Amino acid sequence: LFEKASKLGNVEATVNLAFIYISGNGVLRNSQEAINLFKKAAEAGNPTAKFMTGYAYYKGFMIKKDLKKAVSMMREAANAGYDDAQYVLAVMYLNGEGITKNYGNAVKYLYKAIEQGNVDAMVTLGDILALGIIYNKDLYKAHILFNVAAVRGAEKAAEKRDVLEKNLKIEEFLQAQSEAEKYEEHPS
Repeated sequence: LFEKASKLGNVEATVNLAFIYISGNGVLRNSQEAINLFKKAAEAGNPTAKFMTGYAYYKGFMIKKDLKKAVSMMREAANAGYDDAQYVLAVMYLNGEGITKNYGNAVKYLYKAIEQGNVDAMVTLGDILALGIIYNKDLYKAHILFNVAAVRGAEKAAEKRDVLEKNLKIEEFLQAQSEAEKYEEHPS
């Protein structure tokens, strides 16, 4: 049915069919067909397909690694509100992968992903703020991020939070806990 719907132009069906070909769930695994379908859906404007195509270019999965194309696709998906793309684009900015290093843009995209509940972005930004090497040190915000990430099951986030706790004044610590409890994600 997804195949029929995809041939009729349904972009969501095209994306679902691509995931089926990647997983091999009910069909023979076919990575090449999956990437072709993702590319088709990306051209139609689907943010998930843009992310998947960009990620394939970024990692060299299913197609030849191409960081310039990866940045382009990630930026499109990130600007469409796709949180995983916002996170990956931030990492690309942090590491200068296919794009000039820009810590300000990295932090901007991490905050966008965090707003939507992306736990990896919480931990990454928490690390950045706790260290204060590439961006302004902010133990208070780092504590909040690690606290929220810990509740959501992020490995070692609770340990990182507890280390920072010792460096906060009691008023800051209590306020940070209160802020963490108030956190609400707003997925796009």
